[in-house]
Amino acid sequence: MDWRQRNLMAEAIYLFEGDQIIAELRYDDFRAKLLNNEQIAPFKDESVRCAYAAIGGGLTVEAVCLFLIQFDASGRGQADWNLPVRDLAHSSGSGPDLGAGPISLAGRGQCSVPWHNLRLWMPREPNLEGICRQIQATVTRNSLGFRAVRPQRMRDLAVEQNVTRMEPRAAATAPPPIQRAEGHRPHTAPAHPGFTAAEIRWQQPAPPGVQSSPNEARQDLRTSRAMRALKQAEQSFEAAFGRAAPRVSEEQAQRARNLGAAIAQLRGAHARELAQIRSANDRTVASMKTEIQRLRAEVERLGKLLEAAESEH
Repeated sequence: MDWRQRNLMAEAIYLFEGDQIIAELRYDDFRAKLLNNEQIAPFKDESVRCAYAAIGGGLTVEAVCLFLIQFDASGRGQADWNLPVRDLAHSSGSGPDLGAGPISLAGRGQCSVPWHNLRLWMPREPNLEGICRQIQATVTRNSLGFRAVRPQRMRDLAVEQNVTRMEPRAAATAPPPIQRAEGHRPHTAPAHPGFTAAEIRWQQPAPPGVQSSPNEARQDLRTSRAMRALKQAEQSFEAAFGRAAPRVSEEQAQRARNLGAAIAQLRGAHARELAQIRSANDRTVASMKTEIQRLRAEVERLGKLLEAAESEH
């Protein structure tokens, strides 16, 4: 699936000193600071190791691009930086498993676009997984205030798939309905806080006499573990991101202001460039008009000389 169609929640840039992350920014803020020629981190006149990370809805790192960027003597990055880190991260190759399956990884020696290879870096193999896990740990701390998407939909999908798989089997062996006397109140299932009715039905054992296959048993075990992990993740998200909401709004407003300033700067630069092009074109047209008038005068002069010469003969 193309990365533009993936359910990515956020993008971030992490800057390294050696093998340690010392600064982090949202991707949009990083681009705005480059365009505004602002300082990003305490680097001066050096090539800096950075990492682009594409972050999924559960604060899981899905793709990483390890790239280099040059800082000048005043600590500012390249304003014309245009490395397509998004495409490289999702199209170059696979990396270590950080808990949700192998991530996509781009780095030197593993780059889908060969001419960008020298603008990337790659740690030695013993350190590669440690670098990626450090990125994941920083994302999990969420100091940038990303608003995580709760895993409720993922849990519902898992429940729907298992209920769909089990219902035909249960229907084939279900006992006939019991006729109850008039006025009899049916028994109500006990409440299970935190679980939906579909989940309670899914967790019930198979009907008597129906044997689960080994594959189904393994699937039930994996799904049960995933359910517990998702439940814990949902509770931690509620505890973490309820407190971060005001800061997120403030950071979003600041990011919008930075992007607005960057757009205004680009418009001004384009307007100046367009004015210079128009001025140069006007000078060229004026020069051509003068040359045309001179050529016309020369043609008239030569015509008169030719007439005079013919009249003498």
